[in-house]
Amino acid sequence: MTQEPLDLKRICLFFDIDGTLVDLAPKPTDVVVDPNLLEDLQSLAKRVNGALALISGRPIPVIDELFRPMKFKAAGVHGAQLRLVEDGPMQVVSGPDLSENLREDLADLALHNPGVLIEDKGVSIAVHYRAAPTAGEALRSAIETMLEESGDRSLGILSGKLVYEVKRVSHDKGTAVDTFMSRPPFKGRRPVFIGDDVTDLAAFSILPRYRGVAFAVGRDLRGVPRGFETAAQVREWIASLTGRPTSSAEAAA
Repeated sequence: MTQEPLDLKRICLFFDIDGTLVDLAPKPTDVVVDPNLLEDLQSLAKRVNGALALISGRPIPVIDELFRPMKFKAAGVHGAQLRLVEDGPMQVVSGPDLSENLREDLADLALHNPGVLIEDKGVSIAVHYRAAPTAGEALRSAIETMLEESGDRSLGILSGKLVYEVKRVSHDKGTAVDTFMSRPPFKGRRPVFIGDDVTDLAAFSILPRYRGVAFAVGRDLRGVPRGFETAAQVREWIASLTGRPTSSAEAAA
């Protein structure tokens, strides 16, 4: 990562989760959160006066389960859900859940394509094909046909790492960051966003208006420099901001 000094009194921090804070796994339910990360994030949130949020494709209740017993400010399902205060209510800003017919049609993709996994989030549906990487093109074509037949022009396809997500186009990670930046303790601070996937591009794209900076994990992403090679390096960097020394085992993870 570029060794630009960060003034924790003047910045705010936004983190993607999968592939950024935690290592990717074959299934979303298989990921593991390092106990040290829980403590480090809590400590770091205090150091930036609460100006830290998790911005994820996961629903907020799933984020809470993953990071239990900690709760963080968060945006879930790519901005469809917002929680602006750690112990506050969750707001759903994307409109109603997807129609039952569309959800059934998408679920059928898993039945007819071995290795495809459907993650139904209510307000969106993710079609994972990590275990069937060659199925991507055919899956996208099938999903595009379903959306065309549904007649719902508010829906679109968000592509990610071996996943397609059907969601409303009115919200994304960029709209989520915009909302946080309009409110204290984020307002007036310089945002730093760290993510690993093309699903983070919407957030990256709005950072210039706040003089913000972005860092990608594992690859360069459309003008965003690769700041970290792995999620383990991100965790080590977070620990360094808190002042906690990391063990050699953590650094090598």
